[in-house]
Amino acid sequence: MPRRHRGKGPERVYVQAVDEATGELGLVPVYMGKALAWKEKYLLLFQARAEQFACDRALTGEQLKVFLFLVARCDWENWVRLRYKDMAEAMGLHFSQVGRAMRYWIKRGVLIRGPQRYGSCYRLSSQYAFKGKLTDLQAYRQREARRSH
Repeated sequence: MPRRHRGKGPERVYVQAVDEATGELGLVPVYMGKALAWKEKYLLLFQARAEQFACDRALTGEQLKVFLFLVARCDWENWVRLRYKDMAEAMGLHFSQVGRAMRYWIKRGVLIRGPQRYGSCYRLSSQYAFKGKLTDLQAYRQREARRSH
């Protein structure tokens, strides 16, 4: 469970995160104000990972386009359920281009295959983005780590 600090100003919640420089796990403060009441859907995208993608010279436009599409369609607790064919039609790409990009994100650990019984079901790694209750992020990351080992 994340540690909480309440004092003057916004509530501060500490969540577990990986230090990019050392690779160690540590607690990072996340400041929470009032409950967000947006009319649009939103999710949390971690800046260090976004910068990592922006600086990756091997990352192609197709791969980045597919990643952004997955982020845009991400559902609660990072579930994404899309068929390659539907993604290709929506983005104006060929089916094979979408397939290559999806395999790239799976190999890199950004995308995790979901149960086969649900068809084209994936989870976006919580190290890159998160959609859910922020107070649940640390517990979610721990469950995710247990599943991957």
